[in-house]
Amino acid sequence: MSGFQHVLVPVDFSAESIQALHYGCAFARNDKAPLSVLHAVQNLAPLTFGGAEVVSNIAVQYADEAEANARKALENVVPAEWMQGLEIRREAVVGATAETILDYARSHQVDLIVVGTHGRGGVTRMLLGSVAEKIVQRAPCSVLVVRQREHEFVTPGSELPRPQNVLVPIDFSDRGQKALEEGADLAARFGAELHLLHVVEDTTPATSELATTSSVFRAYMRELTTQGEKQVEDVQIPNLGVSVVQRKVVIGSPIARITAYAAEKEIDLIVMGTHGRTGAMHWLLGSVAERVVRSAPCPVMVCRRTADDPAK
Repeated sequence: MSGFQHVLVPVDFSAESIQALHYGCAFARNDKAPLSVLHAVQNLAPLTFGGAEVVSNIAVQYADEAEANARKALENVVPAEWMQGLEIRREAVVGATAETILDYARSHQVDLIVVGTHGRGGVTRMLLGSVAEKIVQRAPCSVLVVRQREHEFVTPGSELPRPQNVLVPIDFSDRGQKALEEGADLAARFGAELHLLHVVEDTTPATSELATTSSVFRAYMRELTTQGEKQVEDVQIPNLGVSVVQRKVVIGSPIARITAYAAEKEIDLIVMGTHGRTGAMHWLLGSVAERVVRSAPCPVMVCRRTADDPAK
């Protein structure tokens, strides 16, 4: 890869979206890519009369005024010290937040969307609940999720992204291969150490004490771990110049193990793959993948295969 070609940062002028904007500026500057800063202007709810929607002049006037105000605010949203060397496009569009962002990304060949969230476990202020899920699941490109005051690799005063440790959880699927390729590319470009983690999911029934003490069950888990270790060792890293690779196999809950490993190893960036239509990881159902994004102690990049066709 030669870097990202077009970076999009949706903003609502909150501290979280400004944090995402800092990352967006850093990636755009590093890759010499144009940066689009987009604000989705929410319109008033439509009036209904007799079961039919009525076009309200007030709603039209509100949308026009809100769009004009947003355009003015966008002129000053990027601090001067972040603007040097950047081609910045500022856009204010009236429409539902998720659909506006997704439509813009599709129509402008965006290959990286950067969104900001609250701290660990929080939801986005701008992209609440199902909206954030839509962005991660349906975006036609990679999505970088950044949260405030967590382990960061773009810090105040820095102009370029400088991750030192990149983690790719692998499940040996095609989607996992895409994440591996993107993670290896990022590690190579930034001189970071690449970590490969495979989680052997503990299938012990929660109520079964006998299973945990069974010699047969323990032997079964050891065999799964041994097989996983062999597969991880056999994983071929794309020849991109990655200097250091750490490979690890652990047993347990994928969510807990990924986040714990990230905290223990001071991971700067987790790179994960998704299915195109469901947004679920091959081995993690949608809600689990979303929880990894929300609970990780560092930014998470969710990438998608080029051939995927995200649901609209």
